[in-house]
Amino acid sequence: MAEKRVSVKVGSRTLSLSNLDKVLWPHDGYTKGDLIGYYESVASTIVPYLKGRPLTLERYPNGIGKQSFFEKEMPKGMPDWVDRITLPSDGPRSTITYVVCNDAPSLVYLANLAAIILHIWTSRAKTLDDPDFVLFDLDPGEKCTLRALTTVALAIRDLLGEIGLR
Repeated sequence: MAEKRVSVKVGSRTLSLSNLDKVLWPHDGYTKGDLIGYYESVASTIVPYLKGRPLTLERYPNGIGKQSFFEKEMPKGMPDWVDRITLPSDGPRSTITYVVCNDAPSLVYLANLAAIILHIWTSRAKTLDDPDFVLFDLDPGEKCTLRALTTVALAIRDLLGEIGLR
């Protein structure tokens, strides 16, 4: 089946987007075009939080009910205008080139890759050793109820308050 492509202007860039009618959320019927439209509509709000931060992409090329994969290394074929940073790695490669999403066209381009979740670093490229926020990832599970998680979240909030953090 041939890939359906459409050219779309985002900011000063013209992007070639593909398969906009591909369903990524089968239970709700939301498509890749819906994801792209959503990311474009929130770009002015979300880009300041992404700006300057290396990203790991979590891609769902066949929708959220199917196999996903994490991608640290910038995908092949990424346009030259998408910002990036190359950093040393302890893994099999000596370096990893990460995507840095600094503008709306880059965000839309990533959505076109079905990068539904963008995992950001807690620091920015210019200050990698100085994170500017902390993230507590609290996940409910079989033995951890939402009630227990709420208790933990409130305890963390209280402890942070005791040392003067909001």
